[in-house]
Amino acid sequence: MQVVSSAPDAHTLGIAQIAAESRRLAAAARTGSLAPNDLSGATIAVSNTGSYGSEAGTPILSPGTSVTLAIGVIAERVLVIEGQVAARPAATLSLTFDHRVLDGAAAGRALTDLVDLLQSDDRLRNLPR
Repeated sequence: MQVVSSAPDAHTLGIAQIAAESRRLAAAARTGSLAPNDLSGATIAVSNTGSYGSEAGTPILSPGTSVTLAIGVIAERVLVIEGQVAARPAATLSLTFDHRVLDGAAAGRALTDLVDLLQSDDRLRNLPR
């Protein structure tokens, strides 16, 4: 399922407002009641390939979208954390982007920043609500 925020001012919303909009869109997708406006106008789209059990996916850019992030299934994985081997929930993130809009270095930094954010409880707690 691909979720696209229909809010043209998403950059001004807090994380709770974005989550509420994502829940609204997901519910509309489940009932088949998405409006055409709900599926267009995004700069960045998120595709949840993990909802089908997939560990990873290659997201496709919809026309007008500059970036699509795919999130794989969250599952227990063996990771090295602070030099110790441990099982932790983890997911694979895949990013597809339009090179006419964004170069690879900037896209790589953005994905690294997202991973760093998701791995930091303190940073997640301090996001605007």
